[in-house]
Amino acid sequence: DAPVPPSLLYALAAALEGCSFVNGGSQNTAKECPGLIECFTESYCLGTDFKAGQTKFKTSAVEYLQHNGFNVRVVASSNHLGNNDMKSLLGAKQQGAKLKVKHDIFPNDESNKKPPIEHVVSVMYTPFIGDEKRDFVEYTSEAFLSQLHTMVTYTRCSDSVLCAPLILDACVWCDAFRCAAVPRPEVNRALAYLFKQSPDPNSFFFFDQLGQLDHICHTYLQSNHDIKPSRIIGTIVPPRRIDGKHLVVAAGLACLDIELLKATNMHVEAINQYDGSRARAGGSAPQVATALAAIGQPSAVVSRLGRDGSAVKLLQLLEAPELGGLCIPLCSASDSLPTGNAIVP
Repeated sequence: DAPVPPSLLYALAAALEGCSFVNGGSQNTAKECPGLIECFTESYCLGTDFKAGQTKFKTSAVEYLQHNGFNVRVVASSNHLGNNDMKSLLGAKQQGAKLKVKHDIFPNDESNKKPPIEHVVSVMYTPFIGDEKRDFVEYTSEAFLSQLHTMVTYTRCSDSVLCAPLILDACVWCDAFRCAAVPRPEVNRALAYLFKQSPDPNSFFFFDQLGQLDHICHTYLQSNHDIKPSRIIGTIVPPRRIDGKHLVVAAGLACLDIELLKATNMHVEAINQYDGSRARAGGSAPQVATALAAIGQPSAVVSRLGRDGSAVKLLQLLEAPELGGLCIPLCSASDSLPTGNAIVP
């Protein structure tokens, strides 16, 4: 008869839609409902509280100290801010969940026979400073001949600015891993750097987790690309004529234009509202080709694209049925440069 957590409803909705669910809050949705994972057959359910600023630096600092021969014994920290994220922790149950997640970022590693790190955290709600997070951390370690070494850090930053890139990372990685059919355990390991609690208790250091991500990317993504080989210059020979007409070569810049519908603005170069968006083939080469197709003239679009979703969408637009097969994309694929995107009000 207990109330159903909102995060569980969001997770189930994501599973039913075939989308991944990423939990950036301090509750452990997947662990509290183990059967939930089974609903994600084509996507992923992962995460326990984003590791945004203070926690990310903590794990990096402890990794630095240990690699320099220090035996870290105590990490004592306090942080305060005044946004809704901290306000929601005023309740004892919510604050307890948050502190538990923060406390558990240094699990006891029994393999190295070192005593566990005593990790103490306090959080405070201070409305006046708003979204600007302040944190103070003291690291106490045993040095040579058991002498004590103390290091102190102080950080100020917008809490929202710290979290926004992690949301983008999670979206991009989940989509890339799903397209490459990466197994769920491997995705958990690859994205451990985003969250406070790692699925592997022996891998909680930040740079070690980035190494896991790099390894999995090389294993699964290096040979998996959404752009078909037939669209790469040199693999096919285009016809010289279509319907008796010579083929015009349109070579140049190609990008994906995102057109904002009914965009309004109150100031120069400021968009306040818009009612949806649509994509269209942008750049000089695709625009010339689509204009030629409108008058029945076939052409080949020669350009360079990245190996990404924007390139796939752009190629789909050039091959749309309404163009009558008159646009032939002959685009080389770059591993180092992304496909250009432009916002068009």
